[in-house]
Amino acid sequence: MTGRKSKRKITSVLAAVLAGVLMLSAASCSFSSETGGSSDMTILPLRADISAYDGFVQVRGTWFYYDDGSFVESGMAEDRKGEVDGSGQDTWWTIRDSRVDDPYTGLGGNSSGWWYVDDGVVDTEYTGLITGTVNGVEGDWYVEGGQVQTDFTGLRSDETDGGLIYLSSGRVDPGYSGFAYDEEDEDWWYLEDGRAGNETGGLIEGTVNGTDGTWYVTAGLVNLGFSGIANDYDGPWFVINGLVQTGYTGPMTDNGVTYYVTAGKVGDETPAEEAAAAEGTDDETPAMVKKAQTYYSSTDYMLMTDTSIHMTGVFQGGIGNWELLYYWPCTVGAAATPTIHGEFAVQNKGQHFNSDENSDGEYTCWYWTRFIEDYMYHSVIYELDSDTEVQDGRLGYSLSHGCVRLATENAKWIYDNIPINTRVVVY
Repeated sequence: MTGRKSKRKITSVLAAVLAGVLMLSAASCSFSSETGGSSDMTILPLRADISAYDGFVQVRGTWFYYDDGSFVESGMAEDRKGEVDGSGQDTWWTIRDSRVDDPYTGLGGNSSGWWYVDDGVVDTEYTGLITGTVNGVEGDWYVEGGQVQTDFTGLRSDETDGGLIYLSSGRVDPGYSGFAYDEEDEDWWYLEDGRAGNETGGLIEGTVNGTDGTWYVTAGLVNLGFSGIANDYDGPWFVINGLVQTGYTGPMTDNGVTYYVTAGKVGDETPAEEAAAAEGTDDETPAMVKKAQTYYSSTDYMLMTDTSIHMTGVFQGGIGNWELLYYWPCTVGAAATPTIHGEFAVQNKGQHFNSDENSDGEYTCWYWTRFIEDYMYHSVIYELDSDTEVQDGRLGYSLSHGCVRLATENAKWIYDNIPINTRVVVY
């Protein structure tokens, strides 16, 4: 009890001394405005009444803070801003033992939140991690614009090392391991011990975008753009858009090789005779429909072109369940400039293009959809800059420079409806 009485006595004496100094000597002190703005220094009149005064006061070189005429003994000047000692810093200052604590650097709080303080003043330019105590909890705290982000839970960049950290109510959560969404870059990441590790990779179970499953992770990032075969420590797995297809059992074709998949696990190659049988058909169903069933796509659509019979099919559905929507005649590459064979994906689209200077003649093609390099689906060819005068409308031939020509309305349908990353199979 002696310590408390002594402190109260010292504070009371200090307040009395300050009050006396303020009332007796107009030249001995000055203060800054509590309302912000220019915070011009003002001289108190002789025998000034400070019983209701709020603000900063300097006495013999030391700055104090008054609240309703009383000293604030410690903390951050509650909801008050002002300029101290000509600093030009019109902001909150920390108070310790009734004095403005210029040397203090760390975390401090007031009714507006928790703040990073540098040499006694809130540093509103600082963004990054600060180690300290907030509301009695120690840890690494994320500060943005000087304020501790206690209302935020999610991913943020660590400005010190450039990595991603997981925050729980503003504090780095070292116990968190799992998937988290980066709102800024719109990516999903896998974290261990509260941080995204660039060395993390493989197939990892968890929830991404509301879907439970096993996800393909590369360098810490959930690879939602990957479709194909992903290898893990226990072998190869069938993946579509980053998710292992544990619900699928049946044949699948990847890079021209057909495999048999069991609950997502990729097995040995399907024997050639079985693959050939899978392409068999009756008189009414195109062989392309049977062939399509072993292929996968990153979207709900797939395009297939059989160059030997000059036909293009548009499918909707998914592996093992593709439905043929359209079956169109097309013109493919000439013998000297054949259409490339293989498995590809739609890359980009455009409304039209004109022939270049090195081509045979001048022409315009409409509604192009590129699937690799300069290979595209597009309309038959028109006279240069025309959308009405057809220069060569032949379909069912091998005479293009390598692109797949379609009737203009069909090329437009693909342009309008087929998403980027849709699988394209040309054989």
